[in-house]
Amino acid sequence: MLEFLVASVIVVASPGPGATFTIATTASQGWRLGWFAAVGCTLGVAPHLIVASTGLATVLRSGGAAFEVLRWAGVTYLAFLAIQALRGYRPLPEVPDCAGAAPPATEPTLTASGVLRRAITMNLLNPKLTVFFLAFLPQFAGRSPTSPATSPLLLGVIFMAITFVVFVGYARVTHAARGVVRSRPGTRRWFSGVVGATYLLLAGRLAMP
Repeated sequence: MLEFLVASVIVVASPGPGATFTIATTASQGWRLGWFAAVGCTLGVAPHLIVASTGLATVLRSGGAAFEVLRWAGVTYLAFLAIQALRGYRPLPEVPDCAGAAPPATEPTLTASGVLRRAITMNLLNPKLTVFFLAFLPQFAGRSPTSPATSPLLLGVIFMAITFVVFVGYARVTHAARGVVRSRPGTRRWFSGVVGATYLLLAGRLAMP
């Protein structure tokens, strides 16, 4: 179990779409929506864990058509998130108000349901997660399938809990540094560019067979 916990923390903490989305959402929208991003990313992992722990991932892996459809849908969605982030990289044009002063640029505001939907969709459309869990969980499951303490499903639940804790940690750290990012337009545009480039990189990785 200790080996599983250490390996899970390393996997979850590694840069990926979920971590990127949680950090970007917290930086632009604040702690509350960052927390919802962590919840959504965690929920988006659940279907993959269920499929992998019940052995259905072999069907998805061998049925090339289903895998490819999900994979390219995931690539498209990550590219969409990249475009959304890169739009924030360009400075917004200043439109004078009635007094002749340019009002400060505002960022698009997301809702909690919108953040949840984006986070869940992003992880749901990544079939490589299912294949990963199919290879990852059996290494730590007990030899006896009747042993509840080492069942793949229980390990999956623990993995989800670790995912939530780590992503909430990302959100807290990002929220602590949010004031610096928001007070400097150059830093904010740079951050948006990094997030967009990261999404494009992840989309490229997912597109690779």
